[in-house]
Amino acid sequence: MLYKLIFIAIILFVNTLTYAMQMKAYSLENGIILYTNIPYYLEDDKRILKIVANGKKKTRIFFIIETILMIILAIFYDSISAMILDTLIVMLLYPFIFQKDIDEMRKFKMDNVKNKKRTKLIDFDLIEEKDRFVVKKSYYLIAIAIYIISIAIGVFSNNDYPKLMWIFLGLLLMLSDLFVDKILMKGAIVTYTDDSKKNILLNEKIAKKQARVLYGKILIDSILFLLLVVTNIFYLFSIMGFVIYILGIIFVISFTYYKYYKLRNSPILDNIDRTNLDNDVEYYNAWGYDNPDDNRLVVKRYYGVGSDINIGRTSGKIYYGVTIIILVVLMIFTSYIAKTPMKYDYNLENGAITIRSNQFYKDTVDVDDINEVNLLDKFPEGKVIRTGGNEFEKTSTGNYSIQNYGKVRLYIYKDTDKVIELKTNGKTILFNDNSNEKTKLLYDKVYQFVNENN
Repeated sequence: MLYKLIFIAIILFVNTLTYAMQMKAYSLENGIILYTNIPYYLEDDKRILKIVANGKKKTRIFFIIETILMIILAIFYDSISAMILDTLIVMLLYPFIFQKDIDEMRKFKMDNVKNKKRTKLIDFDLIEEKDRFVVKKSYYLIAIAIYIISIAIGVFSNNDYPKLMWIFLGLLLMLSDLFVDKILMKGAIVTYTDDSKKNILLNEKIAKKQARVLYGKILIDSILFLLLVVTNIFYLFSIMGFVIYILGIIFVISFTYYKYYKLRNSPILDNIDRTNLDNDVEYYNAWGYDNPDDNRLVVKRYYGVGSDINIGRTSGKIYYGVTIIILVVLMIFTSYIAKTPMKYDYNLENGAITIRSNQFYKDTVDVDDINEVNLLDKFPEGKVIRTGGNEFEKTSTGNYSIQNYGKVRLYIYKDTDKVIELKTNGKTILFNDNSNEKTKLLYDKVYQFVNENN
């Protein structure tokens, strides 16, 4: 149930953040609303207020209904599948609602502007200088060092988690941080005026401040990972470390979004004249950035934190399509894993006992390595921590640690009380069958097989 609650919290957090980003699109800032440059003399028009009010209402209803449905799916079906489906719905369905408001706003503008020959500007000289605005790699050395130290502590400390888990988790988080920061900065350039030199200067000033925000993010992320490792070493059977890490990450993401977005409305932009100038915001639509004349694949996301794909390019369309396909495949796969009943198979032959599940896990134990075979009336008492494996409603499979008992490998039907304890030179395996009667029969076979082959 804890894992379901975690994924439900993630769905709520992501949807709340996405909703907040969309609400920004309905706010007039720097003469821009709904990806549309609005002349100053139209900013207070009642028809704009009507488009905005209707759009906000539709967006609010969509996210409330969609979030409720995903939470219901997470509770009664599968939480991971619900989270992936949530992403797919927001990516594929909501843009149709959003685009209708964009089209309506642009039609209103073109019907009412005084100068029909407004300039839609994209500064290619500015694009050529985009590498000047990327965060220097040296900024990340301290954060990378903390990640490496954290991994080393996890690997060389005497804890019940697999060594490879700390390596995999640490590298995954570190590389994800570096990748996200690179994406956030890579497309973060904006055409503010028809003067390339001024555009470069403005972007450089803002980019330096954004770089400090992103550096602070990865530095705090690395420290949070260090705390996660340390608390799980000294307080293995407490969720304190995990809770601190999750709350810390949520705060960091929220604060980064706030600061990063706030810099987009820097006071240095207040005196820019856009009377007859439409910047590249009007190349955006509900699905992303659509400009076949721009050679960039990744560009700044105008509303919110992150980047958009240039779907005006063939490579952008392919990237977008592949992303959808990957999400669909992941959803089908996780749904299959979650809902395919876990079954265990036991094979006793050639002087060895083989235990395998129908989902990835397998152990083969030579009889000569077996020290004890016991039939327990119930599962060992103590708090159980999953250090690597699958935990479903009816079964527990993989690597676990039991308080006051130690490391174990489980192949357990939870509705069965009796458990077979197999102690070897290298590990302890606990397994059973799907009823107490079958478990007793299995124990008799294992016990006899061990005695006959010793």
